[in-house]
Amino acid sequence: MTARLSAVALLLASAACGGNDPTPAASSAPPTTAPATTPAPTTTTSATAPPADATAGDMDGDRKPDTVTIVESGKDRTASTWRWGLRVALTGGGTKTLWNDYGVESQEGQSVTGFADLDEDGRLEVVVQAGSTATSAGQVIATLVDGELVWLTLRGERFTVEESEVPEERGFGCADVVPGSPGRELVVITIDETATEHQGAREAYALRRGELTRVGRDTATWAAAETPPTGYVLDRCGLGVD
Repeated sequence: MTARLSAVALLLASAACGGNDPTPAASSAPPTTAPATTPAPTTTTSATAPPADATAGDMDGDRKPDTVTIVESGKDRTASTWRWGLRVALTGGGTKTLWNDYGVESQEGQSVTGFADLDEDGRLEVVVQAGSTATSAGQVIATLVDGELVWLTLRGERFTVEESEVPEERGFGCADVVPGSPGRELVVITIDETATEHQGAREAYALRRGELTRVGRDTATWAAAETPPTGYVLDRCGLGVD
């Protein structure tokens, strides 16, 4: 499953200035050689290009895109020396880095999947692929809380969605599950497919200050040729589905 990344473009600006050779004034004195004038140097101002794996999204709500990058520490991928992490360079100033707590992953392929405002508070969360295999991918989510970058947690543990296609389809989306609640809920959906019908199970979580709380669970059955019921769409909360 391939994550989609968005790209950040920076403008390069340059300015140049120069001078003209002055014309010597006529004089009755013996001719002398006028010293050569040196043209003023050309000044070029350029912005440093971001890393190739950098993407952008407004995580602090100032309506300016912040740059998000996957980073690594350590010279090799051994559990004792290697870590991967998430680094956010805020447009308004400051850099936040959040390291993965679990050392080397059993799977490889860390990347930024994309951004979504899960709780509709005007600040984007960033979804990160923590690792992947041929049939599955683990997605974790980070957000800013009081200016600090944190992983979304459930009962104190980092929340991970194990997306898969076989033997059953599993992923996440967003839906208004709880009537009257502010914003929408993050839903984890599992769909068991047969040739004639699909059976789905959905767990809904409300997000508040980086902590998820399960607020509902339901099931649904529909014919294989039918469109899934509302709230059972694996839309990755607007990120798209590979």
